[in-house]
Amino acid sequence: MFVNGFSDNGQIQISRFTKRPNQDIAKALLCVGVGCAINAFDYYTNDVDTRDYLKFAFPEYDDEIVSELQNNHAATCRMIATIINNNPNLLNKNDMKNVAIYVAEKTDSETHLEDANTWIGYSEGVKIFG
Repeated sequence: MFVNGFSDNGQIQISRFTKRPNQDIAKALLCVGVGCAINAFDYYTNDVDTRDYLKFAFPEYDDEIVSELQNNHAATCRMIATIINNNPNLLNKNDMKNVAIYVAEKTDSETHLEDANTWIGYSEGVKIFG
């Protein structure tokens, strides 16, 4: 019988489900290792994709500026907000209004359609850079 972690003979039982606790540990470590490998691959792939996107979107910027944009979410948000504010016809007004309303509701803060700085940092479209 198994009571409070001990068997009838007084030995500590590591696993209730198998008589081979080393296999349980090996399986757990294998799962953790595979999960870490998948996460690292996904991170590297997204990092390369984001860099390629930024280079395509801003061909006039050198690699140093693209790297700064990729690693600095606040700088990227400011740059995108400046582009939107200077080119109001660049995006659909209705879409911008919907994003501004959504951000205002989710953050309980005031947003202004005319100033992208008030809502761009929280919009889902910018999270790919952060």
